Amino acid sequence: MNQDSDFTPRKEFPRQKSHPLNSFALLTFSSSSLVRLYSFPPPVITTLRKVLQSRESVTAYKEDALNGSCEFSLVGNPWLNAKSTRSEGLVVDVLAVILQHGYTFLSPLDYGRETDDRLALAFSKPIVAMPGSSASLSNQSSASPFHRISPWSPGPSSSHTNIHAIPFAISFASATTIRVVSPPLHSTPAILQAVRGSWPRGVISEKKVDDSVYEFKLRGYRCTSLRPAAHAFTYSELVQLCLIRVSKRYIRC
Repeated sequence: MNQDSDFTPRKEFPRQKSHPLNSFALLTFSSSSLVRLYSFPPPVITTLRKVLQSRESVTAYKEDALNGSCEFSLVGNPWLNAKSTRSEGLVVDVLAVILQHGYTFLSPLDYGRETDDRLALAFSKPIVAMPGSSASLSNQSSASPFHRISPWSPGPSSSHTNIHAIPFAISFASATTIRVVSPPLHSTPAILQAVRGSWPRGVISEKKVDDSVYEFKLRGYRCTSLRPAAHAFTYSELVQLCLIRVSKRYIRC
């Protein structure tokens, strides 16, 4: 006698809701001047190409349609001096394009990287079934994974919603210098004020060193100091203070 149909789970073991499907993609900063993208759709590649070309930063472009990857070669070997304002600005620009297409940053990756990869970052994006689509994923095996038309469409992108991530960078350019790179225009005063107020001993000087790049000279102990002093903060504490102050009071992305 089969009694499976009469089985009722106990209240403390509720059925879990199904998780949404996600697409995954990989971004790497490689060698001295390369940006590689894996499994990103053509709109992301096209937008990134336009952004990099507008900065006159691209010297070459290669695409491997069969494996769903592409590679940008940039002017001036920016990754040889990762602390330069130009290099940091390029990183923020690349991340901005990806996030504005609806992707979410997951984690840096160390396993399985290419030998010349300096940094590998994984991203995900929800996907939803197209209404009325009856095609199966198995029928697409012969199509190029880079340009194929899928029965799955990406989730809502930034063009369909008013909420999306606007990245900016807080960089420790030296032991006593903190740099703010590409803050959102409407929140720049708030971010700069948060940085000024987050270092207990105050700021000696500040200046705008490049377009949308600001530097602050910190007073007192180095920000990397490990001395057991009340005013010696670590990197993470300083960044957390900056972001908490800004997000609570000002930023509306």
